[in-house]
Amino acid sequence: MRRFKIKCKILVYGFPAIKNVYIVDNYELKCISINEQKIKQRVRKDSFDTSMYISFCSFCLAEDGKSYVNYFENIDYIVIDVPDNKVNKEEIRKYIFQETNLNNQIAMLKLKLRLVLNIRILFPIIEINICDENNTIFDKMIQYREIPITHDIYNINRKLVEHNSHFELGINSLENLARCNEKFCRALDYFDSSFDSNSIPTRYLLLFSSMEALLGSRNSAKKNLVTSTLANRMSKILKYTTNKNVTKLYNRIITLYKIRSEYIHGSAKYKITQQNENELRQYVRKVLIIYWIYATVHKQADQFKIIKLIDKGFKLDALTQGITEYLKID
Repeated sequence: MRRFKIKCKILVYGFPAIKNVYIVDNYELKCISINEQKIKQRVRKDSFDTSMYISFCSFCLAEDGKSYVNYFENIDYIVIDVPDNKVNKEEIRKYIFQETNLNNQIAMLKLKLRLVLNIRILFPIIEINICDENNTIFDKMIQYREIPITHDIYNINRKLVEHNSHFELGINSLENLARCNEKFCRALDYFDSSFDSNSIPTRYLLLFSSMEALLGSRNSAKKNLVTSTLANRMSKILKYTTNKNVTKLYNRIITLYKIRSEYIHGSAKYKITQQNENELRQYVRKVLIIYWIYATVHKQADQFKIIKLIDKGFKLDALTQGITEYLKID
């Protein structure tokens, strides 16, 4: 067996400048200064250039007027032993990616950040260095992700980022629950996709699709029953994150769902606004987080048993309820 160690550098778009040490699972956020003018001079329209990605992700600090970029880097090497029958780089690379599930781990890191922080995080460039036991680089790969058409991101509130960062459930628990619970997996996928559209109505519809995937019932054939079932389950979960009572939450979700339905059916009276989307996004991410906390703490991944528990009243234990305290500030 040959031992290899993996170090990843992940360029980040959409993350605010944070002066304190910021760690998510095994990844630490780092910030480096760049020369923005030199980057612009290197960009050529007739060829692909990584400097375009770096320029896209750069931001300027008012304190010194310099340009910076953020990137995540794993603190501890990802260590893996590769069988001796894997002799060339292609075989070793394939084995490492298959056994470490590295790409999925990075995707879950992005998803966790989006879910917990409610920010449109992007990873445009991922640099993967595979080193031998002497820390000598054996192989290097650079993966590129698509850059959005517009540079628009949601307004980032640094205080909320700091507040939401106290949430400490790990990426592995998120990945494990998604693997075992198809409803949760589908709901995460819709939520994740909602960040990648530049259309407010599309994002809004995807957010409700997330809740329908997680909390909807196949047996609810009638339209009003579908709506009331969804609103009832969401409000029973959300009551732990707000001072509003279940009835007020229920009625508000019914209203938001009516806007969705009328918009889909072409009503000129109903428009989906940014305010509508912001409100719904807060509800959806909180439902997903509480569902994730509860399933992890109670080691309960069965989607149908969790639904039954929600319908019966969904009482949270002290530990789970303590964690949800961080969700009470929007």
